[in-house]
Amino acid sequence: MSWRTRFSEAWPFSEGLAVVAVFENNKSSYGYIDSQGNIAIPPKFDEPSSFRGGLAEVRIRDSKNIDRYTNWGYIDKTGKFVCNLFD
Repeated sequence: MSWRTRFSEAWPFSEGLAVVAVFENNKSSYGYIDSQGNIAIPPKFDEPSSFRGGLAEVRIRDSKNIDRYTNWGYIDKTGKFVCNLFD
């Protein structure tokens, strides 16, 4: 199965992971796949970035106010927030 049938968008690989988008309910959510095409970090981010130095900056918008974020920080390669900029 091609990534085009599974994802609405895909970015180049960086540090073994690539950002991918899934479009559902008129909204794109971003996650990460590994080099085999397996989901490494499920799509749950509104604004992703590529990994650099083992971390990626991500943002999750407030569902009631898209101009605000509920989470904004850096995740590791497991998807865990290691530095939340709201703390």
